[in-house]
Amino acid sequence: MTSATILALTFANPLLLWGLLAAAAPILIQLLLRRRDRVVAWAAQIYLRKAVQKQARRMRMESLLLMLLRTLLIALAAVALAGPQLGSTVSTPTVPPPTHTILLIDTSLSMSIREAGQSRLGRARQLARNVVQEGTPGDTTEVLRITRALSPFVVRGPSLDVTDTVDRIDQLATTDEEGAVAVALEKVLERTTQVPESSTIRVVVLSDFQKSNWLPASDEVRKRTQDALRELARQTDLHLISVSEADIENVAITHLATEGETAGLGTAIPVTVTLRNFDSSRAEERTLVLTLGGEICEQQRVTVPAGGSTDVTFRCTPQQAGELVISAEIEEDSLAADDTRQLVLNVRDRLNVLLVNGRAAATPIARASGFVELALRAASAATGGLDGPPVASETIDHSQLPAADLSRFDVVCLCDVPLITPEEIELLTRHLRQGGGVLIGMGPQADLQGYESTLFDNERGLLPARLLRRADATSTGQGWFRFDPGDYQHPILQPFRGNEDAGLLTTRIDTYVVLQPTGTGEVQIPLRYGTGDPAVLERRLGRGRLLVTTTSLDDAWGNWPLWPSYLPMIVRMTRYSAAGGAHTPSLIVGDSIRVEADSSTAEPSVATLTSPAGTQTVLSLDEQAGTPLLISPPTAWRGLYELSFAADSSDVRRYAVNPPPAESDPSVATQQELARELLSDARFEYGTTWEPRVDASLASEEGSDQTSTGLLLLVAGLMGVELLMARSFNWGLAGLLVVAACGAAALGGVAGLFAAVICLVAAAMLLTAPLRRQNGKSSPSGLLRRNSPQRALR
Repeated sequence: MTSATILALTFANPLLLWGLLAAAAPILIQLLLRRRDRVVAWAAQIYLRKAVQKQARRMRMESLLLMLLRTLLIALAAVALAGPQLGSTVSTPTVPPPTHTILLIDTSLSMSIREAGQSRLGRARQLARNVVQEGTPGDTTEVLRITRALSPFVVRGPSLDVTDTVDRIDQLATTDEEGAVAVALEKVLERTTQVPESSTIRVVVLSDFQKSNWLPASDEVRKRTQDALRELARQTDLHLISVSEADIENVAITHLATEGETAGLGTAIPVTVTLRNFDSSRAEERTLVLTLGGEICEQQRVTVPAGGSTDVTFRCTPQQAGELVISAEIEEDSLAADDTRQLVLNVRDRLNVLLVNGRAAATPIARASGFVELALRAASAATGGLDGPPVASETIDHSQLPAADLSRFDVVCLCDVPLITPEEIELLTRHLRQGGGVLIGMGPQADLQGYESTLFDNERGLLPARLLRRADATSTGQGWFRFDPGDYQHPILQPFRGNEDAGLLTTRIDTYVVLQPTGTGEVQIPLRYGTGDPAVLERRLGRGRLLVTTTSLDDAWGNWPLWPSYLPMIVRMTRYSAAGGAHTPSLIVGDSIRVEADSSTAEPSVATLTSPAGTQTVLSLDEQAGTPLLISPPTAWRGLYELSFAADSSDVRRYAVNPPPAESDPSVATQQELARELLSDARFEYGTTWEPRVDASLASEEGSDQTSTGLLLLVAGLMGVELLMARSFNWGLAGLLVVAACGAAALGGVAGLFAAVICLVAAAMLLTAPLRRQNGKSSPSGLLRRNSPQRALR
């Protein structure tokens, strides 16, 4: 129904107007019970006739007024019960267009912040229920949520079922992911195009408007958010409802990591934890507890400066091998999700190394792999600075590499191999992607053109560097080349940091291969020669690490194997290259879990991923990827995920997924910031509560109730007047004037008050008239008039 401006009187319950027929009852009673006097002649009748006639006229007038008053009482009561609606605006039978409401509810991690005993999402659910339940018949609703990993649709509309919509809203829960605001707004904008043209569209966004989500640092994402909001403001009735009361204090664990070397049984592992205080007004203290495999390693009281961060380093010694979970925890605050961070660490009781020999010899030490094998054996028996998991090595000829099962080994070391075939490149690539390590040492047997063709392969191979030539110190007249470790920052140089007499700087190298990095891939140069050319080159591939030494790993190109720096360098490079499989990738919510599939089997790889909530997802081979990968959908919750393979049920891998650090910042955007940054010159409504729409029919019903109440009060007053008038006409008339005065005062205004005063004065005069007449009779002049001759004759 809509409203039109006409002068009319309508009734909410018109059938009750039949009660007006009862208003005829006093008239009928008066007629039926009227006395019929019997005429009796008697002697004194002539003297009283005039007085009786005068008195009869007054009595008939009073009786008539009393009957009219009773009739008015019944008529007013019937009209009041019928619900009158008197005014210039009345409902006309024009049907308004239905309203289609699209609710967008933020379910990102920051919505789990508790304020005043209630989470922000809990308040958003309450407001969403109010929006849905205020709708009128014919209105439809659609509910979406801000999410990246899950389906955005909570209620895919248009839906007319209010009960089902409210139930689905009540079941909404927060995820642990970062809010993908631009994606959600674009989805809402897409849904508006599918609403029938006969409906008006209203978009209600319920969020805490966290700055990191709504005002992102990325210009591209902010532009997408701005464009979507402005278009919604142009096409729809846009409402932004904030469920955040104010900025809160929050201290979060934002980073947890171990150093890059392999974790060994009984070996102290350095663990670094970063705490950040998002309150810029004061420093905060927290108790940081570090556990390994469920047992407390160490705890420390930490002071985090206002608006800053603090790094804390612990040293934990694992007492068992296998996959262990490192967990850092602090006391819970208003956002409990970021008070814990986890990391899965693969602790090994030993390292298995496959040595691929490129030069056969009569004695083991004369082989290209001889000195490496000797160094690894020495490392297993050494103590002190070489502490770590023992190393078990196995040596094969380079011709046996294609048939080798590389999954049994943590590191594959190629020593002066003449040529690496494409088949062997494929084996090594798969080994790297699965977290293994590869060491490649050059030498006189290495065919540089063949390496260029297979290892470099026009920037498509394992090695992101060109092999230009051999540099020979004797031919250049330099005598020998020396290592230049720079600032000793790379982990493989750690034994030499602060210990320049360890022999690294005095190592003599006669020949090396000049590499020219192309800049493609993740390449580092941990160690150089004095000439500036790379001595060691590192590349990350998948979870694995590839290290290439440009000189030989035996004594063919220098005296390095005989120098004190050789043993620690070989051990550090071996353990460092194996560290890629020491811990699973550091993931945050929203990342996908990627696993290198085993393409060597005939059957395709299939795995099952179990989330922390217990839900399972079957992963199959991603044929779109350039390499055989199992890729999960984006994760939505923090915690430990387990991956099991159908081909081998004993192969279970765990992945720690942590909350995104951006969600830990509780700062929210104000109305002014939203208007200035996103909605300048756009029309939208902003609030912290939901104001229900005023419906015309409800307003008319309210007016009807007020009119009925006024009429019923008038009936009650007239009933009192009727009782007074039945006893004394003057009292009844005075009571009628008092009722009229109350009605005039209720109207308000100066005129109403003036009329009320006049009515009260008139009532007072009627009530005091008998007293005045009595006083007049008792006065001397009154006595003279009463005893005058003329009065006596009358």
